[in-house]
Amino acid sequence: MHELRLNLGSGPLVFDGETNVDMQYVEGVEVIADIFDLPFSDESVKGIRLDHVLEHQPMRKAYMLIHECARVLESGGTLRVGVPDFASLCESYVKAQNEQDRYLILRTFYGGQQHDGEYHKSGWDGDTLTSLLEAAGFAVWSIEEDMFRPMGDTVAITGGRNLVVISIKP
Repeated sequence: MHELRLNLGSGPLVFDGETNVDMQYVEGVEVIADIFDLPFSDESVKGIRLDHVLEHQPMRKAYMLIHECARVLESGGTLRVGVPDFASLCESYVKAQNEQDRYLILRTFYGGQQHDGEYHKSGWDGDTLTSLLEAAGFAVWSIEEDMFRPMGDTVAITGGRNLVVISIKP
């Protein structure tokens, strides 16, 4: 039996074994859908990836999104959430030695802003993300630095990092 794993808000970022879901078609997207109203049955999904999606939502909508993930995720399923580490970015900004580094950090704070979907509307760190996930009934399994996205294009210079929180639906 095929285990359904979703990459929500995927854009063109493809991971083996995951079905890419986004609100608009770009190469690699397999399902066009509103991630706040997923076209999947309750408890029909084994795993969900939210890779740099949550910070693009206002905080009130982030809570709604996590609850929608909980709806479609089966018991024992995993939710992997990757976000810029807001606390690390704040430290990096204060310690930045020049205007260019500060600009790159601000770009990470607020998003690239090349189109409507590229604005950051909320910031998360390990504590706030853990609270969000636990409020939706998830058990946080691990919090780690995201090795897939080492921030090479922006704040690697200044020590910013990305967090990945992996949680389990009991």
